[in-house]
Amino acid sequence: MMSFDKDDSKTSQYAFCIGVCNLVFSTWLMSVSPWNYFIWHSIKNIFLLYFRYITWNKKKWSLFLFDFCYIVNYTSFIYFLVCVIKAQLSFNITLSTYGPIIFRILYSWSTGVLAMAIAMFRNSLVFHSFDHMCILAIHIGPPLVTYSFRWYTNQLESDWPNTFHINCYHNSNYDDCRGDWIQLIVIPFIAYILLWSIPYSILMFVYLDRNIKNEGWVTMYSYYESSLFPNGWDASSPLPSTMNDRLKPFLYMALHAILCLSTFILAYFMWYSFWLHTIYLLTLLFISIFNGATYYFKVMKKQIIKQYEEQKRMRKSDNKIVANETY
Repeated sequence: MMSFDKDDSKTSQYAFCIGVCNLVFSTWLMSVSPWNYFIWHSIKNIFLLYFRYITWNKKKWSLFLFDFCYIVNYTSFIYFLVCVIKAQLSFNITLSTYGPIIFRILYSWSTGVLAMAIAMFRNSLVFHSFDHMCILAIHIGPPLVTYSFRWYTNQLESDWPNTFHINCYHNSNYDDCRGDWIQLIVIPFIAYILLWSIPYSILMFVYLDRNIKNEGWVTMYSYYESSLFPNGWDASSPLPSTMNDRLKPFLYMALHAILCLSTFILAYFMWYSFWLHTIYLLTLLFISIFNGATYYFKVMKKQIIKQYEEQKRMRKSDNKIVANETY
C-alpha cells in the first residue's frame, strides 16, 4: 500500500471537509438569501487572505497580495463595512451621490476581470487543496456579491434599508437600474488606472524593484516574465538591453490594462440581462469544476502512479539488500 505524509494527509482531509462544507453552505445561501451573501464572502475571504499572507510570506510570495484581484477583494470589504457602519450607527457619511458610482466600479471590476480570471488562470475546484480553494474564492466571491446586489435589489433594500445606495429598483415587470457605458466601462477603467495600475507600477517597478531582485521576492510580473518575454526577445529587439528592461514592465502593465478593459466591456452587457449574467457565472463555475475534475483524474493519477513506482523501486532495493545479507 502507498503511504502519504501524515501531516499532509491530515491537512488535506481537513481542507477537503472545509471545502465541501463551504460549497454546500454557499450554494444554500445563494439559493435562499443571495443579497446576504456579502457577509459570508467577507468573513470567509478575510480569513483566507490572512492565512494566505502567513504561508506566502515565508516563501517570499506575499507581494502577490498587491495584485488587482486582491485589491478588488479589499475594496469590497471596505465598501461593505463603510456602508453598514454608516447605516447602523447613523454616521453622517453621504453615499447617496457616490454610492451608485462606487458600486458600478466594483461591479465592473468583479464581473469583468475577476470572474474571467477563473478561466484565464484555470482555477480549479479541488477540495483538499487550500491554495486551489483560496484562489477560486478570491476570484468568484466579489462577482457573486455584485450579481446578488444587481438582481435582488428590492430584497437587499428590505433587509438593509438605506445602506448601499446602488440606485437600482426592479420587479418582474420593471427594471430601473441605470448604467451606461460611461458608468460601467470608462469610470471603472479610469479608477483601475488611478487607484491600482499607477500606484502598483511605482511600488513594484520603482520603489521595491531592487529589493525584489536582490532578495528573491516573487511577483506576478516576475512569475510570468519568462512566458511573456521568452529567450531571444532581447536579442530581437532593436533597443539597448537597459531600455528593454524598462520596456518590459510597461508592456506587461499595458497588456494587463487591455485585458481589464476588454472584460469591463463584457461586464457592461451582463448588466442588462439577468439570464446572460447568470449563464456567464454558471459557465465559469462549471469551468472551475471541470478543471478540478481534470486535476483529480489526471494530475493526481500521475502523482499516485509516480509514488507507487518509487515505492516499488525502494522495495526491490530493500529485497536485494536483505538477500545479500542473507547470502
